[in-house]
Amino acid sequence: WRPHFVRVGDGKGGWKLKETKYQILHGQKKGWTCGFGVMQMDNGEMALLGTVNPKKSLWYGGGDGERTIIAFSKDGAATWSAFREISPVFKNANDARPMLLAYLGKGRLTYKSGWITGQRHFSKDYGRTWGKPVPDAHVANGTGIGSEGNPLVEVDKDGTVHIAEVGYNNGGPGLGYDVRKGSKAYFRWSHDGGRTWTDEVSPRNWIWKDSASGKTWSRSISEGSLVRAKNGWL
Repeated sequence: WRPHFVRVGDGKGGWKLKETKYQILHGQKKGWTCGFGVMQMDNGEMALLGTVNPKKSLWYGGGDGERTIIAFSKDGAATWSAFREISPVFKNANDARPMLLAYLGKGRLTYKSGWITGQRHFSKDYGRTWGKPVPDAHVANGTGIGSEGNPLVEVDKDGTVHIAEVGYNNGGPGLGYDVRKGSKAYFRWSHDGGRTWTDEVSPRNWIWKDSASGKTWSRSISEGSLVRAKNGWL
């Protein structure tokens, strides 16, 4: 364990620093191992999802290809099980990287892979086994959305699970990324655990003009996490 800190908002526009600790987990295979999401579950365990790529040391490129991995902790993240591979080998790193990790209660764990052309993955037994992935739904401009972070998960008294998420794409099918242009960002809800999506919006003020060094560019919202504040706001 090594000393570290986290920043916590003070509700007044400022930040407070809180002391904490961190540790580095090592995979069984030599190479590049990276965590992408950690989630507390109601069986007392935590699940950590990431990827491993043997013979690789950089963020993109090289190695044997990435595959999704999972590990579990029963003592509040003090110790972890060995990483276990839960996907085939992917040459495209985005197809292996687990984003938007969420716990839906009653053993149900879910994440998305594949960035814009993504798939949803579902487990009913606290991440031990995974069913066949479901293609992610497209948004209004005809393609999917990519995101990193955590969605909002809310459960009604009758057990219905509601998920809200934000994400973005490049404006439509086949369009490439251009750093000089704002991305097309979306907010949407799912009421069936992430299999279908509805109530989609793309707020106009999520794209704006910004100037620097005498030039003006379009900027935009892209990725992020959602939480509900005490006053009900998202």
